[in-house]
Amino acid sequence: MDSFNSPGYNPYKDVIKPRNSDQIRDYDEYYNKDVDSKPDNILMYPEEIALHRQASARKLESRNVSRSGTIKNLARGDSVKRLPQLDRFDPTNAYNSTVTVKNPSTEIEKFQSWMINEGARTIFFGIWIFLHALVFTMAFLNFFYSDNLSTARSIFGLTFVFARSAALVLHVDAAMILFPVCRNLISMFRATPLNGIIPFDKNIEFHKAIGWSILFFTIIHTVSHWVNFWELARANNGGIVMWLQLNFMSGPGVTGYVMLICLLVMVFFAMENRRRKNFNQFWYFHHLFIPFFAAWSFHGAFCMIKPDRAPYCKDIAVFWKYWIASGVIYTGERILREIRARHKTYISKVVMHPSRVVEIQIKKEHTTTKAGQYIFLCCPEVSYWEWHPFTLTSAPEEDFISVHIRVVGDFTEALAKKLGCDFDNEKKLRKENKENKEKDNKGRIKSQYDGIDISTNNPQLQKILPRVMIDGPFGSASEDVFKFEVAMLVGAGIGVTPFASIA
Repeated sequence: MDSFNSPGYNPYKDVIKPRNSDQIRDYDEYYNKDVDSKPDNILMYPEEIALHRQASARKLESRNVSRSGTIKNLARGDSVKRLPQLDRFDPTNAYNSTVTVKNPSTEIEKFQSWMINEGARTIFFGIWIFLHALVFTMAFLNFFYSDNLSTARSIFGLTFVFARSAALVLHVDAAMILFPVCRNLISMFRATPLNGIIPFDKNIEFHKAIGWSILFFTIIHTVSHWVNFWELARANNGGIVMWLQLNFMSGPGVTGYVMLICLLVMVFFAMENRRRKNFNQFWYFHHLFIPFFAAWSFHGAFCMIKPDRAPYCKDIAVFWKYWIASGVIYTGERILREIRARHKTYISKVVMHPSRVVEIQIKKEHTTTKAGQYIFLCCPEVSYWEWHPFTLTSAPEEDFISVHIRVVGDFTEALAKKLGCDFDNEKKLRKENKENKEKDNKGRIKSQYDGIDISTNNPQLQKILPRVMIDGPFGSASEDVFKFEVAMLVGAGIGVTPFASIA
């Protein structure tokens, strides 16, 4: 008998077959019966028992199995005794075929799995929410018990405390909201041990969470000041006229409404459905953060609500101190993007795939990539100001970088047409290609960039491929796949692109 570890070892060769012709006849006669009724003269090893039961189980799969465990034969209507539980067969250990499978669903293992998948994210956001609550509570207690704000509290009441407390939390949020979109900074931190503590790959989720926090505390701040303005107008016998003047003719009121309008417009176009359908609107309107920050810088400079003692207007218009650090870094990254965009790039090949997918192969000098990274791509012929992220599908060893783009939005639709891929005429072109399939290849030319084949039968494809600008590459969670001995890659549709460069 061959050794179990030899390359040509077959566990079925000597173990499974019966030993003589009588045994073969008896074996065939009783093969489809229950294993417990097997005659004693048939030699069956544990492996044979396991395979016998498995074959019987497969045969009985065509029968109607009720939830109570009774197997009914649809042809005869009689009952068959239920088979015992199958033994697990291990071909590498033929004489010890029963394998005990450990149940991994213990509480400790569940907790470890949760920590790996969602634990860091949940703990991080839990700490973030706790810090928000802590800042708001400490600010509330400070403004509520401060002996230098007694006059303001007597006029406005508790809404003054709420407005000031919410304003402090808003300052903290504004100081942090630009950091998650500083992608070069995020990529740098991903290469440090901090990546095991802080979920840098959730940077966009963090950015969104800060945005929702700003909206929430803005509502608290705005509603509180509406009440404060009404109390001030009533104290001066001004009525609704003075309330309107305080809202729309005062410095804090005007700058406040400019900020509120900018914020609401940004939130409206940043909603998931609208952003996916029209990324252009999201991208352009999201730059309202510039007038938003500018108005905020002057919002507190009017010293409308004064303390009881001098100096009355010392700590006013201090918002710039909160966002200056993130603002400088973000501005530096935008300048760096413009510098990178000047590097020489050209499209070497375009492939039009089914399901409205376009593959673009780009050659760029001085570019080093890693599997799983992504880039920002801009096509000036579509829009000079639009930069869209796409995952790299090329391997690091290749002399080009490639992306697969699913044509679903206005930018991708315009880009595909600039590349000569008009999916609206896909069926028509396919029909024409089928008709011309048997014809010769005369009049067939190629792009000067060695790109897509351009046919004289398709005038819409007769164009020079447009120039593209690239920023990146940037790191992503897919880079960590090589840190593990075993990795399972799961994706669907265009979502498989992160795995193309890995596999």
